[in-house]
Amino acid sequence: MATLAIVCYCQLPGTGIIRKLTPNQQKIMDTIDKRTDQITQFLSIANLQPNETFSKLFPSLSKISLSKIKECYDMSVKDEEYNFFDQNLASTLRTYYKNFPENFDVKQFPKRMKNLFDSMMQIANYTIACIADIGEYQLGLTQLSDWDDKEYKILLGEKISNNIDNDYNNRKQGKSSRSGNRSPSLGSLNPLSGNRNRGGGGGSSGNNGGRLRLKRAIEVADECKAKNRDKLPKTFDWRKKGMVTEPKFQSKCGSCWAFVSTSIVESAYLINGLTKNKSFDLSEQELIDCAKKNGKGCNGGTAIDSFNYMLTVDGLTDESSYPYESKDGNCRGTKKNRAAVIDDYCVRGKYVTLNGKKEELSDEDIQYLIKEFGPVYSTINADDLANMKNLKKGVYKNKKCDKKTNHAIVIVGWDEKAWIVKNSWGTGWGDKGFFRMKRGENLCGINTYIIFPLVGLE
Repeated sequence: MATLAIVCYCQLPGTGIIRKLTPNQQKIMDTIDKRTDQITQFLSIANLQPNETFSKLFPSLSKISLSKIKECYDMSVKDEEYNFFDQNLASTLRTYYKNFPENFDVKQFPKRMKNLFDSMMQIANYTIACIADIGEYQLGLTQLSDWDDKEYKILLGEKISNNIDNDYNNRKQGKSSRSGNRSPSLGSLNPLSGNRNRGGGGGSSGNNGGRLRLKRAIEVADECKAKNRDKLPKTFDWRKKGMVTEPKFQSKCGSCWAFVSTSIVESAYLINGLTKNKSFDLSEQELIDCAKKNGKGCNGGTAIDSFNYMLTVDGLTDESSYPYESKDGNCRGTKKNRAAVIDDYCVRGKYVTLNGKKEELSDEDIQYLIKEFGPVYSTINADDLANMKNLKKGVYKNKKCDKKTNHAIVIVGWDEKAWIVKNSWGTGWGDKGFFRMKRGENLCGINTYIIFPLVGLE
């Protein structure tokens, strides 16, 4: 017996474009339509009637031109333009969950509705303040806009060990060939001397089974310094060279450190010609399950954990072999099926010394390293919850930002005003997963320390 397929469509507001809804999207739309009583009850608290637009709460916006509002409020929800100021809440809920159906949970509908409304209030208040004070960035609805503060804070998983000197000094080191097979007999890189030692120890530091046992401060090795000190370009972006993989979404797990670690290795492989696959995709889940000593990678970590693990087990597998689960699990990593290996890695900044003194990285130092080695692991303080959660485009700046970092990010380049940053909050956040962060003042501690892998060494 033949079945009749019912196809539902929606028109993107202001575009004239008709788009087919998936069965899941249509189910969500129907569920929202059945929740009119809950929406009405919630709006009564905000002194709004169901059919009244959000702008009623901000009458001053009616006196401001749309072009001026757009300087501070990014109206895009994924790839459609939608101005929630001119719409009622039910319409905004439909638009939001049509674009982010993975966020919808009927059991949490009242909570999600309140979280989204709170984000709308934040965006409106920022827009008014931004227009008055000529703000440099735009807010809008993102994949995180219906999250509460507690859920957002889970994302902030940059945690560096108090024993970083031992973690870095005592790493296993070796040389991998371009074919991806590690040869453990080819020696180690001594971070104190800056020289590659073939098959033996580093003087008084000694060598025990390929693992350094050092107790002194870590001096920057020659291999970790930029050799080309020509004049820097005003703008530089590894994305334009096709050397940056697409941003992913860490979801509700403090695994930013793992996502940044895989991202910079993926870029290093592309830059050094070790792969031509622009969609090269390494496994964050293996790092979450295996790289942390306590096996709780969703509680946070750093690239030092990632790279020490990769050096110990001779690499990392790919996403398809060890897919992301957004939770801690038992380690299933083996030395088989390694998709990428590293020869070593470099730490620069606060935790190392340069010429015997603790290194303080300038913008120029970081720029030279990015230009020569590729995108780097860096960290910021992301406690500016309301703005960061709803950040879209422009140059982010926060005068009150703490320098104590808690979130790992990738710096992929720079322009005349800002660092170009890749995040791990999905392409539905920021500017398709990227954002720009003001340069020149160590904003939110972004110059504190950086890490990058060494691959394809001859």
